[in-house]
Amino acid sequence: MHRTLRHDLILGEETAEGRVTVTDPVANRHYLMTGATVRVLRMFDGSRDDNQVYAALAGIGVHVSDQTFSAMAQRAEQLGLFQGGQPPPVPSHLRGPQRGNLLFLLLGEFDPHRVVDALAPVGRVLFSRMAAGTLLALLAWCVWLVVQHSDRYVADMTAFAMVSAWALVYLANAVVTVMHEFGHALATRRFGGQVHRMGLALYLLSPAAYTDTSAAWAFSKNRHRIVVNLAGIYVESFVLAGCVLLWVFDVLPVTFAAANFVLLHALLARIIFNLNPFLRLDGYWLLSDLMHIPNLRPRALRTLLALLSGHRRSAPAVASTEERAFLVVYGILSVAFAVGGLVVGALVIDGLARRFVPWYSNSLALVLGVVLGLLALLNAWRYTKALRRQVFLEGGAHAQRS
Repeated sequence: MHRTLRHDLILGEETAEGRVTVTDPVANRHYLMTGATVRVLRMFDGSRDDNQVYAALAGIGVHVSDQTFSAMAQRAEQLGLFQGGQPPPVPSHLRGPQRGNLLFLLLGEFDPHRVVDALAPVGRVLFSRMAAGTLLALLAWCVWLVVQHSDRYVADMTAFAMVSAWALVYLANAVVTVMHEFGHALATRRFGGQVHRMGLALYLLSPAAYTDTSAAWAFSKNRHRIVVNLAGIYVESFVLAGCVLLWVFDVLPVTFAAANFVLLHALLARIIFNLNPFLRLDGYWLLSDLMHIPNLRPRALRTLLALLSGHRRSAPAVASTEERAFLVVYGILSVAFAVGGLVVGALVIDGLARRFVPWYSNSLALVLGVVLGLLALLNAWRYTKALRRQVFLEGGAHAQRS
């Protein structure tokens, strides 16, 4: 088979970290790869079949196993990087829960670029130094106001018992979720990127959304990518400050005031939750960009797996000993967080069942625990197999999964 790399692909300049952004102008997709991966892909010029390309790589000192080479070529084919190939699949690099989750109900996807372009002037003001300074001052003032009204704050905790308030909070949470995603989109637009995919969904019956901001990979300045990562939390912080001021000055009717009080706590919890670096949310992408390590979690778990199995040559290449140590530590903490989350979740469900389900017994709890444990082990086994199939070339050549 004579494969040919598409001539319309836009290959960016290689960064100091050895990364190259490959832009697909037809599909409006952006892929982050290492320079070594791009040099391998350039060898597919249509004049040689796969075996000849493989031999040519060995001739220029690029040593890679047959299996790795075949997997990399197949992955490039799946992404639609070769001429005449199949259209690229819908990217999984989307903010929010994974689409394959049974608890994730997709309501719809749309192209928001017209709305984002219309709101671009708002984005320029919102993502300015003056606006950021204003937010910091506003949040500091809000903290001072809460401290000054601490007695009233404790008394208003009764708002959490109002059912009607929770209904309003649910609706407000849906609006804030959309604002969060438009924050990511406006930040991407602010620094020259385009956003062509946004989706709305329900996750555990709670409003959820995601935005494809892969255009940020083409930004030359890392701080611009970091701003995109923090943009959703940044927008929510403005809303949080507004909720605090509405509570302090007590300008809302009773039910709306109670909902506002509950909402400000929900927003604070959302912000903290989104900063968690062990979930594929804003905190994860922020840490990935801060450390200049794309595909942080799979690389970390692959490194940890290679270390535990004794097959260190199967680990992805790293830039330094410090990076390898960071990946190992992050991998250990990721596993600990996942296990801890499952245990805490199981204990919470068990406690609620014992309190509200009359026929719930120790025997049933044991059976459910075993079933959940087996399902967790099955998912871990499948994920481990997927990690072993990922493509890591020598010299750090690794294609970012779209």
